[in-house]
Amino acid sequence: MEKFSFLSIRQPVWEVELPGGTVLHVQQPTQGQAARIQAMYADIGSLKEKEQGHRVYDVAAVMLSNNEEGITLTGKELNTRYHITDWMLLEFIKQYHAFIEEIKGTKN
Repeated sequence: MEKFSFLSIRQPVWEVELPGGTVLHVQQPTQGQAARIQAMYADIGSLKEKEQGHRVYDVAAVMLSNNEEGITLTGKELNTRYHITDWMLLEFIKQYHAFIEEIKGTKN
């Protein structure tokens, strides 16, 4: 029988390039991360409009911070350091959800 190694199993990743050329290989969220993201989303509706915008950046930072490179981002960095606009952020979140749905579809 052939040797089996858990290290040979490659988890699905999504390559994301940030403005400025930083490339991240975003991984699927763990159950804990997914729960945190959902809780952050649920909390958005109870916030004031300006705070809602900040929270969306924070949610995206959690999504992006789960990467193979080990780079941790904050919502503030996405806005100030990487100059990600609201429009760019919304498109990223849409594509992130498509990435997760694709993974869910391949598990069965």
